[in-house]
Amino acid sequence: MMGARTYNRREFLLALGGAGAAIGLSVSGGCGGRDAPRISLGPGGLEIAGKTVPLYSGGLDYWSYDRENWEPLLDRLSRLGINTVGVSVPWSEHELASGELEFGRRDPRRDVAGFIELAGRKQFNVILRLGPFHRLASGRGIPDRILYDQRVAARTGRDTCELCRTPTSQFPVPSIFSRTFQHELGLWFDELALRISPALNRSGGPVVALMLESALSFFGTIERPYSVDYHPDLIGMYRSALTANYVTIDQLNRVYGTAYLGFEMVEPPREFLAQRLDNLPAYLEWVEFRRTADIMALDTLERMLAARGIDGVPVIRKAPVQPVEITGQAKPEEAEAVEAPPTPVVIPGETRQVRSMSRMSAGSSTYPFSDSLAGGVQFPAMGGIPSAAECEFNLMVSLMYGIKGWDSRSLVDKNAWLASPVSGDGRMRGEYFNSWRRVCRVLRESHFHQYRRLAGVVLLKSRSLDTLLTAANEARLDDDLLELDAPFGRLADMGFETPVQACRLWAGQVESLMGDVGFDWDYATAGFAGGKLSEYRVAILPATDFIHREEALALEEYVHSGGTLIYGPGKPFLDERMRPNSRADRLFGGLSPAGGESRDSVPSEDAAPARAIRLESPLEIGDLLKGLDVPLPFTRTNPRVELSVHTHPAGRMILFAANGTDRPQRTDIFFQGRYGFRDLQEHSTFSGEGKIRVELQPRRVQAWEVSA
Repeated sequence: MMGARTYNRREFLLALGGAGAAIGLSVSGGCGGRDAPRISLGPGGLEIAGKTVPLYSGGLDYWSYDRENWEPLLDRLSRLGINTVGVSVPWSEHELASGELEFGRRDPRRDVAGFIELAGRKQFNVILRLGPFHRLASGRGIPDRILYDQRVAARTGRDTCELCRTPTSQFPVPSIFSRTFQHELGLWFDELALRISPALNRSGGPVVALMLESALSFFGTIERPYSVDYHPDLIGMYRSALTANYVTIDQLNRVYGTAYLGFEMVEPPREFLAQRLDNLPAYLEWVEFRRTADIMALDTLERMLAARGIDGVPVIRKAPVQPVEITGQAKPEEAEAVEAPPTPVVIPGETRQVRSMSRMSAGSSTYPFSDSLAGGVQFPAMGGIPSAAECEFNLMVSLMYGIKGWDSRSLVDKNAWLASPVSGDGRMRGEYFNSWRRVCRVLRESHFHQYRRLAGVVLLKSRSLDTLLTAANEARLDDDLLELDAPFGRLADMGFETPVQACRLWAGQVESLMGDVGFDWDYATAGFAGGKLSEYRVAILPATDFIHREEALALEEYVHSGGTLIYGPGKPFLDERMRPNSRADRLFGGLSPAGGESRDSVPSEDAAPARAIRLESPLEIGDLLKGLDVPLPFTRTNPRVELSVHTHPAGRMILFAANGTDRPQRTDIFFQGRYGFRDLQEHSTFSGEGKIRVELQPRRVQAWEVSA
């Protein structure tokens, strides 16, 4: 049964980024091993017995291949440069009927324990994907008898069942919040624990991490708050949360403008009907509750596993509302969470998405990890089949912008995947295979896991703004094109002094102008405290009239720790209940000599350090960042070439240069002093003093080791 614990906003934001994805997404943790050495998480990967082990993982679903093919396929992954195998264990692939499970006695392909043991003999680490949601399995990993149980079915805002539609089937969407579902899932975990507990690292086995997905909780509709889920058990949780958040029903009625007689009568919003600012709190709180419930679902799954002895290794948590997160798991109540974007599967060719996902993971995660880099595309490939060169380009882009490890689910063909480097019968697929192998060789030979991405700026994704836009989104289907800009229209006449649309335009202009000047940045979610955020010299926040109190607190802690906050175009003065916000007033209204004031010029060398600067005109961002001494070790003359720098504790660097256009690009790269350059892909060397000139071929990322 889902616990009745309630989360306040502070706890929610800490879970998002405060202390481990992207998917995404930060990442942290360790595990409480019983006999084996403790596994902890560092910026370079897992720390196992004093060694840093980066996770370069490829998915291999044992149940999709004849048993005699397991070993050849593992050998191919080893030749590729993969050191870890991601293993999905879908409930639906093992259940024959209620109470009847198949683990290899009659069908050798279902012997999960045998596959894990073989992977360990082959010197692979193993990540166990325990779902319960599995995108590529039948029924998304859930047995039919569960899917068609009315007590389990998720409910829409219109109190109907929601269907999941695939090219080959459709079935009712289950609710992970259903007590019936949780009971049945517990019985599955009971049987699974007997097979996999001996394979955990703490027992000397190869399993170094578990992966859990809460995508099942709202089945991809987390940003569509009036679609699913309105399951009675979830509504009960919602009412319990309101009871904890408000002292009395009268207090809730004053905030919501309602006349409920008791919390048991409160109904969640089923469409967006707000007309004024003071109508918004009920809708904002519903959106926040859904996101909190998503994280609570992962907490519940962890507790269920730990209660059955499936613990002692880090847990990779994937939720739609956050990057891929890795937590340490000893006792669930002691698990230290450190952040690891919502991360949809990244199809090769979608470079902008790869870049954004990587920056978000780098800005949110102790160990930037992705489980969404695809080794191919699934038929039918709507955007066409990518070339091997395109696959390699996007892999290098992900590394350039911060990814340090991955678990790719499609390195081996299955279920109509195309362009994977290894075919289902073990053949190496030419240039696709060589592309992945070249990238893995660069990682291995350069000891890439020892480097840290250099970005002095973090561009914050405002949770307050995102919650507001989500609350105004009435889309009920993924392809509801009429809803693309509709939330902005619904909010236009609400009474905001700074329109929400202006915030989006401001953020886009700031990002574009930073790129033109040559500054590099990461993304993160505004509202996480300390930890990763404190590593950045400057944080930039798009702001409108309101900001959640806990989000403002986290930013206040950031500036008091020495960071500089740049915000605009608006100045927040309200909280999430549309009341005057004293914390926002302190933060944005006079925290420092420049606090809350428009920035008309860059700070002089003798000026007191600015801590909160309102930037109304994005055109000033370049000069402002230069005046704040944001690192800019390399600059280029051609803005079509993007640069990124990674630093090593010994003082050397890796310089990435990317040409994402379809034409060759030439540029001069400027720097201070004299450096030697070694091409990590072609192993050629050269040197330069103050400047080098390079020419990049189309869709090409070049990487050099740079040393004085």
